Amino acid sequence: MMKNEILIFYDWYTPAFKAGGPIQSLNNLVAYLEKDYQVKILCSNKDNDNSILNVESNSWTQISASISIWYNDETSIFKWIKFIKQQNSKVWYLNGIYSLRYNIIPIIFKPKSKVIIAPRGMLQAGALSNKKFKKYIYLFLLNIFGGFKNVFWHATDEQEALDIKKWFPKSNEIFVVSNIPKTPVTSITIPEKKQGVLNLIYLSLISEKKNLHLLLKSIQDLKGVTLDIYGPIKDRNYWERKCKPLLNEMQNIAKYKGEVEPINVQNTIARYDAFILLTSGENFGHAIYESLSVGRPILISNFTPWSNLKEKKCGINLDINNSTEIKKGIEYFRDLDYENFKKYCLNTYEFSKDFYYKKDILNKYKELFKFEK
Repeated sequence: MMKNEILIFYDWYTPAFKAGGPIQSLNNLVAYLEKDYQVKILCSNKDNDNSILNVESNSWTQISASISIWYNDETSIFKWIKFIKQQNSKVWYLNGIYSLRYNIIPIIFKPKSKVIIAPRGMLQAGALSNKKFKKYIYLFLLNIFGGFKNVFWHATDEQEALDIKKWFPKSNEIFVVSNIPKTPVTSITIPEKKQGVLNLIYLSLISEKKNLHLLLKSIQDLKGVTLDIYGPIKDRNYWERKCKPLLNEMQNIAKYKGEVEPINVQNTIARYDAFILLTSGENFGHAIYESLSVGRPILISNFTPWSNLKEKKCGINLDINNSTEIKKGIEYFRDLDYENFKKYCLNTYEFSKDFYYKKDILNKYKELFKFEK
């Protein structure tokens, strides 16, 4: 039987990785979809820092019998429109909402296909706070001109569904289904943690939204706490202005260790005691989940889908507007002895497996991508 075809749009796709979580979300999703669908992916031939990928551009690259990718080299808009109009996949899956080539043009020239939009966290309050005025005007105009009329929406949690309803109150059906995470490791190792010592890892994009500067200030005067920082520097101005001066004063406490390719994320996190991220908003947080999947507790803000962590014995949610609470949360894990820390690691790992093996996630994706004539 011939498989239905899904056409995926996003500005970046593997081997790009510097745009963060959405690329990993799509990698995991495509790995699932190829069993039952033909999958085509339209993306640029660049990474998020505009570096050119080592790929064949402007032709279909066959990855497997079911997956092919078109890496676009920013050909003219008119040629791109012509190319888009030639696509006849039954389902179009658009990721993001601001891209001219990968959101707006496909919406304008969409065929009689099922069109699904995944905002990928771009409607969160934290995400909208950056370049707020421009984004509000853009969203207002989209509503006025019915830009996203007669499309379906993919929200990865209930909060994102509320965000969609807020900005697009006349939305068609909204499907709520979580991202597909990376498979948990088959077994975990537990660090020989000493009481009064805590080795933390930050692994994420570096931008104002992630609040790395706030984290650095929080640990500056804490004894026994060290921090290694990994991730692409997305906002160079923020890094130079708010983070680098603090790092220069904290060379014995915190260090920037560069970027980590997705394949190495789990192994990198496993070298530390706990993962920390004081973000202003995460749509899912693949690095957060990958920390859980290797049995490492997470210390994160309240602005992610991962809540009630202390009750679950998986970590702690921290109020990023309360510096005292942040320090107390870090000190709590610093002061755990090995046996109590081990319990957190084991609980964390079990939680990640329970989350991953929820059978309804994969069934919900089949419902999302179902095409009805």
